[in-house]
Amino acid sequence: VAAVQDPNGLLPVNIILQEDAWQVKVKWSVKGLVSGLMGGTWRISVHYESIGAGPEGQAGAANIPVNSVPAGGFPNFEREYEHTINVAAGLPAGAYRLVTLLNYRTPSGQAYEMAGFVEGPIFQVYDSQS
Repeated sequence: VAAVQDPNGLLPVNIILQEDAWQVKVKWSVKGLVSGLMGGTWRISVHYESIGAGPEGQAGAANIPVNSVPAGGFPNFEREYEHTINVAAGLPAGAYRLVTLLNYRTPSGQAYEMAGFVEGPIFQVYDSQS
């Protein structure tokens, strides 16, 4: 799950004032016998794409150690993660679609065929002067 958050706590959270920094809260989990034995790193990257003409790019990224969350007990060994990506102010006014990617890297730093993504939500950045 990836959700846009207005750090000022204002509703609706997917309408962001251009001069405000904002956040994306990402939640994910893994479970099963292997999750209790995993090491390595999760790589989160948050990307935005303008709806219509406009910019696109990476809003932020983070590396999260797999073992930063302890594995639950038998039989699921579930790990539930939550991380907030802080996004700088200044995105031009307009409508955008958010895409959040999650990739796993082994303890040696190699990419592995374990990943996830979520598309959305749509959010709007507005200029208070126009």
